Amino acid sequence: LIELADRLEAADRRPSLLLSATDDAYVAATLAPDVAARFGSDIAVLRDQGHWWMTSDPQGAATQLAAFWSTLAN
Repeated sequence: LIELADRLEAADRRPSLLLSATDDAYVAATLAPDVAARFGSDIAVLRDQGHWWMTSDPQGAATQLAAFWSTLAN
């Protein structure tokens, strides 16, 4: 996993979005700012969502993704 992170960090920067669920029991939301800074990513906060946000609130995540992607089209 460390090798993958190092390879990602060394790669050319591309626009990216980090989805951070505030109630994730497996990946602390407090890690998001440091990870985003390391990879040059924007952050979308999924409030009141846990680790399985993609099944509990797919529309909320889709809205965040669509908003991010719309900034790339301009």
